[in-house]
Amino acid sequence: MLSVAIRVARGARAFSLNATMGPGFTALCGPSGAGKSSLLLGLAGVVPASGRATLGTVSWVDEARALAPEERDIAVAFQQPLLFPHLSVIDNVRFGLRDLKPQLQEARIDAALASCEGGHLRLRKVVDLSGGEAQRVSLARAIARQSKVLFLDEPFAALDPELRTRIAKALTQHVATHETIVVLTAHDEASHALHAAQVIAVSAAN
Repeated sequence: MLSVAIRVARGARAFSLNATMGPGFTALCGPSGAGKSSLLLGLAGVVPASGRATLGTVSWVDEARALAPEERDIAVAFQQPLLFPHLSVIDNVRFGLRDLKPQLQEARIDAALASCEGGHLRLRKVVDLSGGEAQRVSLARAIARQSKVLFLDEPFAALDPELRTRIAKALTQHVATHETIVVLTAHDEASHALHAAQVIAVSAAN
């Protein structure tokens, strides 16, 4: 279980999240500017967060310290893909798998790209990808890690409705198989194409 009671300050605004999340999907919903992405970045350790966050018996954030992002068993797919432009698609997906044996790397890459309908993109250069293709590669890179926790910042924003539905189905199967805890952001409950077990309305705090 991921148990959190955090507060993230961004400039003059602050955002808070108090929730317990188990395997499956938890959606943080709210309008633009409500703090969804800021809270996700706080949970990932990318921006400072106060309070507490615990995954099982491992404390991510407490009064004494905060674990660095690489010390948390997480994978993240941001709304902006943030792919490495000098690497091919396959090497972008491979990036978080370098500690694995080559055969296992290839199996993970193939499965992740297939889930995102991106197998035909594996040898393409990042600079030649469309926005939707880049978003699918970013999602595949996150899936391939098979981390305990997966953070998705509006993961389907650049995808057409039919593709969004197909990839959401494949992602749901992956999450069920690996008992992954997924926290995603969306403008509203209907916009993420996933059946979230928990939907949390997010708004800015004073």
